[in-house]
Amino acid sequence: MPSYTSTVGTVSLLGTGFSSGVFISHTSRERSANELKPGDTVNRHRYRKRYLRQLLDRLPESFAAKELEVWIDQREVAVGDRFEQAVCLSLIRCSAAVVLVDQDALTSEYMQEEARLLGWRKTLEPDLPIIPVLLGNVSARDFADSPLGRAGGLAALSVLTPTNRKQNEAAARQTAREISDQVGVVPLPPRAARWVDDVAHFISAAPGHALEEAARTLGIGLDTLQAHREKHALVAAALLNSSLPVAYQVIRTIAEYLPAESLTSAKRRLVPLWVDLDHARTLMSVSEAPSQRRIVHLIAGRLLPAQHAVLRASPSPDSVQMAQLSGVAGEDMAAELISRYDDRLRSAMHFHPDDGPADVERYLQHENTVAFALIKCDQVPTRIIKEVVLELMRRFPGIVFALVSAQPAADSTIIRGRRIQLAGDDQADRQTWRLIQRIRALSTEMAEADVD
Repeated sequence: MPSYTSTVGTVSLLGTGFSSGVFISHTSRERSANELKPGDTVNRHRYRKRYLRQLLDRLPESFAAKELEVWIDQREVAVGDRFEQAVCLSLIRCSAAVVLVDQDALTSEYMQEEARLLGWRKTLEPDLPIIPVLLGNVSARDFADSPLGRAGGLAALSVLTPTNRKQNEAAARQTAREISDQVGVVPLPPRAARWVDDVAHFISAAPGHALEEAARTLGIGLDTLQAHREKHALVAAALLNSSLPVAYQVIRTIAEYLPAESLTSAKRRLVPLWVDLDHARTLMSVSEAPSQRRIVHLIAGRLLPAQHAVLRASPSPDSVQMAQLSGVAGEDMAAELISRYDDRLRSAMHFHPDDGPADVERYLQHENTVAFALIKCDQVPTRIIKEVVLELMRRFPGIVFALVSAQPAADSTIIRGRRIQLAGDDQADRQTWRLIQRIRALSTEMAEADVD
């Protein structure tokens, strides 16, 4: 589907559909002397920004030869390093991204926010081209050691060092060509874009005034919202990057305008938003490990936050199959547990009783399916859990097994795997739980209002 560009003042926004555009991450804001690093000067800084503007001017024409549009956000000039939620939609829908790394970019909080979303998408879509470009005297080591390089795992990507490291018009033209030559095109719609379209459809019944209030809550300016032809998608993209309290306020604002039956799906589509994006990215990265190493330890007081983490890791609510393997406590025989969980997994994944490990692995690879099995481990003997999990991993290679426990010590000696701390402390866990319950109650409240 082709994309279009709408422009308001100095703000360009990619429009509808799955964009074939290239997102250009950069920091063009001119800083004052007290914002510069020790040893840097205002003249050097201005020289860098002049070259950056020259490069930004050349990139659209270089990509035009490939029939690709570029998304260059000039909003940062006005708002500094504060991340603008309206950028989320373009980050989620872009088909490639270029990260222009000069000395100012290394510590830009604005670009770090963009990098986290791009890193999350890279985990979901390994073929997504993300090209960090080192400008001026920035070295690969400078980038790897910087906050920007660490954000979203960008430092692990291959970087482009331009042939011409000078900072003049000729160098800008040459570098723009080298950048466009490095970027390929992803032919399939990104998963995150499907999530946005799904949520946009979910909130499509909300009238304009409710959508405006939701946009203000999410930090989207009214002018930006009015200028965009896909207002619901813009709000949905910002929801993807919001916290649970903000998500609750937004849904509360528009809930009364949504059909009661739609609210029952709000729990599945919106509740997982409280999970940290870096946690979701780490969780999804486990699915790329060899089949015999697809295990992760989720530290959470309840099973529900672990389910939310899985849902957040996959932006489409139907793209991850989950088999909740609960009820371990009180069982005596590992063989009985293995048999029961075998039946549950086969039922959830539609495997035939005669399907062996090779059939399971071949199916998951062919269907490009990611499957998680959550096992609550608290108050369960370590010996039983270990025996059960190892046998299930043998029978179902390719499935990610997530061991959920309240304390790290409960699972540290079971099986080696990645560890994610989902709840920072009891108070935060309780607060999150209360907010989740409030969102889940929305459908009941709306249904009662309809009866009245």
